[in-house]
Amino acid sequence: MKARRKMLWGMLFLVLSSFGSIFNAVAAAKPKIKAERISYGLCSVDAAKSVALATSPTGSQNVTSGFRLAKRTNRVPAELGQRFGVEYIIRADPGIEEVEIECVWVYPSPVTNAQGQVFKEARYTSVKLTNYISNLSYSFDKEYEVVKGKWLLQLYYKNVKIFEQAFFVE
Repeated sequence: MKARRKMLWGMLFLVLSSFGSIFNAVAAAKPKIKAERISYGLCSVDAAKSVALATSPTGSQNVTSGFRLAKRTNRVPAELGQRFGVEYIIRADPGIEEVEIECVWVYPSPVTNAQGQVFKEARYTSVKLTNYISNLSYSFDKEYEVVKGKWLLQLYYKNVKIFEQAFFVE
């Protein structure tokens, strides 16, 4: 009986040890992706190309270039035409040159557009180069977008949040 119990404990130890090795191998194989903030605040951009985006209150998204920081702050005046955002870099393991990132602007309270549609956030995916400076910004183009309170910009990689920046619209 004692010999059998020893053998069972030994087998249990081997099984549990195997699970640990499997979990470590899976964790080691998962690429390491993180986003680092470079700057944030009120900004301006160059050329904007409008593309359709059903998950945005305006029904579109502007693709911009030439991000320029005007003032480093997380306080944003609640004014039409105001633009705020971040410059960031996505760090990745060597050999990973681009990743698909989900970008989410979370509103402090629901936004109702001119068509009566209600939005709690604007969400879209974008392929981003790694180890390269990128930027995201939001512009108050319509009066209904100017919502006071805490705005959040969040970035997700494979459903895991890798970045968050808060802005306070006042």
